[in-house]
Amino acid sequence: MNKPTPAQKAAAKAIAVLGGPVQAARLLNVKDHRYQTVQSWIRNQVPAEYCPLIEKVTASKGEPIRCEQLRPDVAWGVLREQVGA
Repeated sequence: MNKPTPAQKAAAKAIAVLGGPVQAARLLNVKDHRYQTVQSWIRNQVPAEYCPLIEKVTASKGEPIRCEQLRPDVAWGVLREQVGA
């Protein structure tokens, strides 16, 4: 079995902070609240459109997981500048 990448570890931690895949699916309003979709993010990757909400909700729980950790392939710095975040 392959060693998990930092992004996979971040996804797993974010899901845990959110209360598990079922609760994460609800909090993030995943289509049909499918926990299987959330679980697949650990193997694959978190869709970029969910990253800002994950960052916001995990920060509110005192354990922020940043977008850059979840999807290091996305130019979050550029996007943050564009929205003035």
